[in-house]
Amino acid sequence: MVETVDVLHEHVFPTGRRSNFMEFYCRRNRWHFIERYFPDHLSRQKRLFYFYQLQKLFFRLRFDRIRLEFKAYQDFRAGRLGRCLSIQ
Repeated sequence: MVETVDVLHEHVFPTGRRSNFMEFYCRRNRWHFIERYFPDHLSRQKRLFYFYQLQKLFFRLRFDRIRLEFKAYQDFRAGRLGRCLSIQ
């Protein structure tokens, strides 16, 4: 029996900010979740994505996150699930 265990979370910093790797999967899987469980809301979410989320990131100068959002959406549209090797 092990009395002490140290767990290292590679993609979460002590500040609570997510890595690009983790953010990509959260965004992409969010699209899959909406499509599966709330298909009636998918078109509304797409509009909010374009008009709110991207605008918010643009004005906060988070261009890296905009690129990540588009990659996640493209993976969703392509129907990809599981691990994606193209994120860095």
